[in-house]
Amino acid sequence: MIYRTAIEKDFLQLARMRWDFRQESGAETAALGFEEFTEACVDFFRNQAKNYTCWVAEKDGEIVSHIFVNRIALVPRPCRANDAFGYLTNVYTKPDFRGKNIGSELLRRVIEWARAGDLELLLVYPGDESVNFYGRAGFKEDREILKLVLREY
Repeated sequence: MIYRTAIEKDFLQLARMRWDFRQESGAETAALGFEEFTEACVDFFRNQAKNYTCWVAEKDGEIVSHIFVNRIALVPRPCRANDAFGYLTNVYTKPDFRGKNIGSELLRRVIEWARAGDLELLLVYPGDESVNFYGRAGFKEDREILKLVLREY
């Protein structure tokens, strides 16, 4: 298994995986067709590359797992002029590769990378089925976060 950050040639595979993930979850009806969605997704990856780092696990040229990290800059503070945290999103492992510690190893590498980049923290909004996955990696529930829903998901 190869663990690395994504490059532009990966964008089409990542868009397909995003489509598959949303279809697998069954949480929504697609408003876009596959072709339109794929084009929008690839454009997003190109245009947001400076804000997102995508980590992938690759086997024989196929991306089997990925984690996107949105680096969010914080307003300067007297104790730190340049600070940021990471928001994990779009975390997915293909069904045939689950339960093989691929996602856990990928997450371990993301955490190492975040520490090396001096991020203040990593934040994730896990689904019920993934709470244990993040817990095993050291993530803790924090009741300090408040949210205001502005529209339905």
